[in-house]
Amino acid sequence: MQDTPLKIAVLGSTGSIGRNALQVAARLGCAVEVLAAQRDIAALESQILAFKPAFVAVADPAAAEALRARLDGFEHKPVLFAPCAALVGKRLRKALARGTARRKILDELAAEFRSFLAYFTGKKLVFPHQAKAGAWDS
Repeated sequence: MQDTPLKIAVLGSTGSIGRNALQVAARLGCAVEVLAAQRDIAALESQILAFKPAFVAVADPAAAEALRARLDGFEHKPVLFAPCAALVGKRLRKALARGTARRKILDELAAEFRSFLAYFTGKKLVFPHQAKAGAWDS
């Protein structure tokens, strides 16, 4: 058992896999440093109160602004990132028009987001769809 808690990021934290991951993290005593979600700010707000992450990312710009306003009353205020969904959507539409496979597009976006979060947290990140044999070690 480690003396210091394992520090993790949960992307898609308000979805079913993300909620389950947070339950496991709580049982194991992991420190949740990053939460990321699409737009369910009510669930995200509860997760922020429970886990006190250093960073939170919300993909939907309107939801991000609503969460930013709600965070004003919080004692613990994580750094909030709100990627521009319009730019991501435009990039996806162009790639799909070129015939790029959806999985390849998502993998490219995930790699960019992983690099972005790793820069701020100093941690290696693995996405759930990449958690196959050996992915945690590479």
